[in-house]
Amino acid sequence: MQARSGGKSRDVAVTPHPAAGHAEHVASVLDAGVATVTIQSLGGGRDRAAAIDRVLAEARAAKGLVIDLRGDRGGVDAVGYRVVADLVEGTASLGSFRVLVAPETIARRPRWNHLAKLAGPDGFAPAEPLTVAGLPAGAGYRGPVAVVVDASCASTCEVVTAALRADLHAVVFGETTAGSSGAPVEVTLPASRGAIAIPTWNLVAADGHAIESEGVVPDVAVVATPDALAAGDDLPLHAARDSVRARLPP
Repeated sequence: MQARSGGKSRDVAVTPHPAAGHAEHVASVLDAGVATVTIQSLGGGRDRAAAIDRVLAEARAAKGLVIDLRGDRGGVDAVGYRVVADLVEGTASLGSFRVLVAPETIARRPRWNHLAKLAGPDGFAPAEPLTVAGLPAGAGYRGPVAVVVDASCASTCEVVTAALRADLHAVVFGETTAGSSGAPVEVTLPASRGAIAIPTWNLVAADGHAIESEGVVPDVAVVATPDALAAGDDLPLHAARDSVRARLPP
């Protein structure tokens, strides 16, 4: 390309380089028998689901497992639920949900068509179980598990976190999650340029707690402080790893 300086033109070569520190959406690191699996997004389609299946299949060979879901804003249920399906045996509970029955809700999510005429006095349909088919008997993960979350973990990320705690006795580290159970319908406000997102289901997670407005509260609250990060110490991740190592069989 050409650039002008002091009224003169000169040729400037620009060589693109990948951004430093870029990480894959799904990655795993094995250290002293403990696998740390980082999942940055539960969005995407078959390729992302296949990546989760592949990484967790390898991680199941580790003695202990840490799943880092920080910054994960959720995504597609069928993708996110693979995290649970790849570790739990049989039919795993993800909680239960009640749908706010409205034409907008049904139009956007046809899979809820059967609930269209089942609204109660409060506008919600009866509760339905939320499950996922897991691994065959004897194939589930048996080692200690920890999950690391922060306030950015939302929607499907929160459902997965609570399910891992309920179904695998995972210990959750970090911060309380966003408190957004997902499936929103956006409504434009009259006489304004703004809009609000209204959740269209009331989801109770597998650990028995509501997600909407409450989030998933960690078992061990720990925050990654700027000073610690500057010193190379990721406090939530290190606490999770230490917890898993302490629970490893002799």
